[in-house]
Amino acid sequence: MFWDKLEKREVAETTVNDWPTLYSFENGYENAVGKNSGLNESTYFSCLKIISESIAKCPFQVKQETEKGEVVATNHYLYDLLRLRPNSSMNAVNTIKTWVLLSKHCGIGGLLIDRQAGKVKALYPVKVVGTTIDNAGLINSTMNNKILYDYQGVNGEYGSCFEKDIMILRDFTLDGINAKATRNILSESLDTSIKSQGYLNKLFQNGLTDKIVVQLTSDLKEEGELKKVQDKFGRIFSNHNRVFTVPAGYNVSSLNLKLSDAQFAELRGMSKKDIAGSMGVPLSKLGETIENAKSDEQ
Repeated sequence: MFWDKLEKREVAETTVNDWPTLYSFENGYENAVGKNSGLNESTYFSCLKIISESIAKCPFQVKQETEKGEVVATNHYLYDLLRLRPNSSMNAVNTIKTWVLLSKHCGIGGLLIDRQAGKVKALYPVKVVGTTIDNAGLINSTMNNKILYDYQGVNGEYGSCFEKDIMILRDFTLDGINAKATRNILSESLDTSIKSQGYLNKLFQNGLTDKIVVQLTSDLKEEGELKKVQDKFGRIFSNHNRVFTVPAGYNVSSLNLKLSDAQFAELRGMSKKDIAGSMGVPLSKLGETIENAKSDEQ
């Protein structure tokens, strides 16, 4: 529906080798799903959930300046669209929540404006996957539409539109156009927290038992005899009991790294504080109590 509005622009030739540079973390373009997305980290997920739900719960109203002051324009055609259902498939809470989530998680999120006969008929949250600026720049450009946004909608549908047909929400930007997600800036803190959470999961899967090393103390050097002893020990060890016998000639030692010695709790707490502080979410919202705070409000 936007192709008839597109302006002809000079586009530089792009090869396959240029794709990693054009669509890279540094430019704010990345896949929002996958192992390294960060959504499986509890603190980061909670921060996204709190921020998006808090904003989405705020009522959106259309107001009008009159002689009696500012009043709510309940008769305006956009009043019900913004307050109840921005499009036929989503209510206002889900639409705004998705928009905010895309901006915080991907660095930039879009709210596509669907116009019919000059009036806004629907608003759709979309993921912005590309930004094209006129070759002359924002200041020297003589075009009416200086920026073209590429977006991805539901079910992988792609499209392009000008800035007048989309509302953009950015997470962190230094030039007002290109944006970065907070999780990319704090990639090391987030990665540390994800790895510590994965280490705890593996530790519990192993029944809180550390790794052990089994050393052969005998002088068996003949390959056939050594293989027989190894196979015998493998049969004994392969049972699912928590207690097993060690054959004669073997020595068992534990590879024990205590969580207290590694200051695991302190480091994990620091990562949680770094993530929450950067996202702007109070620790009290995450269930963390502060000793010097007299109340959650403080």
